[in-house]
Amino acid sequence: MNTEDEISRVFVGVQTLVCLGVYLIFQSDKQWPIIFREGTMLREIPEEKKNQLEDLLLQGRKIEAIKLHREITGLGLKESKDAMDELEASLRAKFPDSFTKPQGKGCLGVLVLISIFAAVVIFCVMKE
Repeated sequence: MNTEDEISRVFVGVQTLVCLGVYLIFQSDKQWPIIFREGTMLREIPEEKKNQLEDLLLQGRKIEAIKLHREITGLGLKESKDAMDELEASLRAKFPDSFTKPQGKGCLGVLVLISIFAAVVIFCVMKE
């Protein structure tokens, strides 16, 4: 066997492995970034953790979901944020009414206090 035959066999083997890897990645559920690198192994996020991430996003607790995703996958902040953005978008498309409405920041209390203070000042000025 000559060197060219050996090189072409190695090349075909590498092509086959690359095609298999691409196939496996694209066969995973596309809404989930479920595969991550741990050393040289690929692993899937457990179903219970997926449900936890979905629940956190549905409750409006996105930062906690990103932290949990980072903990599970070992990915960086940007990768986890991008993954949670994708998941949130798909959840919003599927269940638009399930998301918790964002709570106000408490401005009403401040406005009431200012109004009471203004009324007291006006009352004192008019009394004199």
